[in-house]
Amino acid sequence: MTKAFILLTVKPGSEEKVVKTMRNILAVKAVYKVYGPYDIIAEVETKDVSDLKEVVEEKVRKIPENRSTLTIVAFEK
Repeated sequence: MTKAFILLTVKPGSEEKVVKTMRNILAVKAVYKVYGPYDIIAEVETKDVSDLKEVVEEKVRKIPENRSTLTIVAFEK
């Protein structure tokens, strides 16, 4: 199992629309609007890193209102 956090910057005023879109992505376990340099943070779980790459490249980055993403892969010690 691969867990990651995706931080998104989106077009102003589109936060709620992007949150709804993100909630429809199967791998997204939680999504929140946040304040600061990013607008949205999503917790994602996939089978492996290859599936994570597909989610980020084929789903998240293709959301029209998305301006940028930062993906942080988590691991347990």
